[in-house]
Amino acid sequence: MHAMKSQAATILIVDDDPETHIRVQAGLASGNLFHKREAFKWLSVFSPSEARRCLQNEHFDLVLLDLSFVGSRDDGWDLLGELRRKLPSIPIVMLSGNDGEDARVRALRSGADDFVAKPFRARELTARIEAVLRRATIPVSSVQAHFPRGASLNLSRSCITLADGSCIRLTKTELPLLQYLIAHAPRAISRDELAARAYRKASDNPLSPHTVDVSIARIRKKIIPALGEILSTVYGIGYSWNRDSGNTLDHSDNAAQ
Repeated sequence: MHAMKSQAATILIVDDDPETHIRVQAGLASGNLFHKREAFKWLSVFSPSEARRCLQNEHFDLVLLDLSFVGSRDDGWDLLGELRRKLPSIPIVMLSGNDGEDARVRALRSGADDFVAKPFRARELTARIEAVLRRATIPVSSVQAHFPRGASLNLSRSCITLADGSCIRLTKTELPLLQYLIAHAPRAISRDELAARAYRKASDNPLSPHTVDVSIARIRKKIIPALGEILSTVYGIGYSWNRDSGNTLDHSDNAAQ
């Protein structure tokens, strides 16, 4: 693995073509030069099975995944599906020599964040990776994020990153609820709306209002020590993400009706 600073985004490159790895790494290196900082580190593997082993043992901020692997029954489609089930928040950029509309549509509908056809320009691919990473992390400066004390929401790691670098882990149920509240802050959102709309995929089953209440209570318990009572219960309405609302809203877990 290429040695870089700890703040660099880590990319897992999964492709059976050595030339593709060289071109991708050249693009990532040029991105470092462009930004005048070490923006990326990476690990190259040549099969989905190698990728699975790496993903079990290490953290990656993004997976760059080829669709087909010569001489193997295991392909990028299989790994894409597994990642979306097991690591639903990790950003995935698909690579393919097939530039047809069907492949693009299938990849995006299967959960890919972007699709890049081969051959590609290395710097353009890097720019696409940067764009996907920006969408995956809500920055501290974002109006929607509205985090106090230097914290931010990191979707790829499913956690809230604090100013000291530590993380507050969120479950696969808690993360979408928190995303929805932040995206609509400071509006108070009902339990029914959160239950029905917090998940991005229309195929996901909605939560029950009770599950929303339990999950919100767990989120609050996790974040209050570090962030204060930023997640508020609005009596008779629902819940609101608003760092300035602590003095005016009721914070009891049973207040939402």
